[in-house]
Parts: sequence; C-alpha cells; structure tokens
Amino acid sequence: MSMAPELGTVLEQRIEALRGVRERLNKLVDAAIEDRTLSARLAAVMGEGWISVLVHAGGAAADRAVCMEFELRHPAGPDEPKGGGS
Repeated sequence: MSMAPELGTVLEQRIEALRGVRERLNKLVDAAIEDRTLSARLAAVMGEGWISVLVHAGGAAADRAVCMEFELRHPAGPDEPKGGGS
C-alpha cells in the first residue's frame, strides 16, 4: 500500500517536531540541574520527581518519532498488520 505524498509530509513534520520536543526537554533538564532557582520552580510546579517526568517525556517523544519514521519508511502492505512491512 502506498502512502499519499501529503501524508508522508505530515509524518515527516511530526517526526521532526517530536525530535525537537526531546531536544528542548533535555535542554530544560540540563539548565535546571545547573540553576537551583529553576530547579526549585520546577519542583514546586511538578513535584520532586520533575527530572524523571521530563526525561521520560523526552524518551517517549523520541520513541514515538522512531516508530513513526519506521512506518513512514516501511509501510504495511494490504495484508500486513500496521508496522509489519519489509
């Protein structure tokens, strides 16, 4: 099954957006680790586990980007389950 070019473009944009999310979350974590004031503000808003929350969110965004990229590069055939193309 072929993918419409418009859908491929949308998926590429989403993949890049998800990668950007991870990059920005990593920058926020790095900045907060070095800046006690920022760290305290994040802890006040998100709780003491803010680092774990942000790191997991970044990882989830990266995982989703990889899955989407795989499906974009290897679309399922008409008789295959989604993500099962080769």
